[in-house]
Amino acid sequence: MQEIQITLTVKIGTLQEIGMGGFKQGWLDAERDGREFSLTCGAGLGTSFIEGFINAPGKPSVYAQTSIRPFATELFNALQAAQDEAAAAGEQPGS
Repeated sequence: MQEIQITLTVKIGTLQEIGMGGFKQGWLDAERDGREFSLTCGAGLGTSFIEGFINAPGKPSVYAQTSIRPFATELFNALQAAQDEAAAAGEQPGS
């Protein structure tokens, strides 16, 4: 087993600054210390953004957005390298 680190660039700001919109698919909702957190992805065809936000009574909401494409590219490259290493070490398919 191996571990990799993938760095993401994330835009953080107000709803107007980030420009989030459209249909969403919820991934994770949580609450801590009276704050509500949500992580979503676009539900439309070809949507490549992960979006998050935090709400708290009496505080401004803050939003975040990043593209999943750079993450997917690095992940698939790492998987391909691991597969090539396994094949070179003589591991059999399905093992």
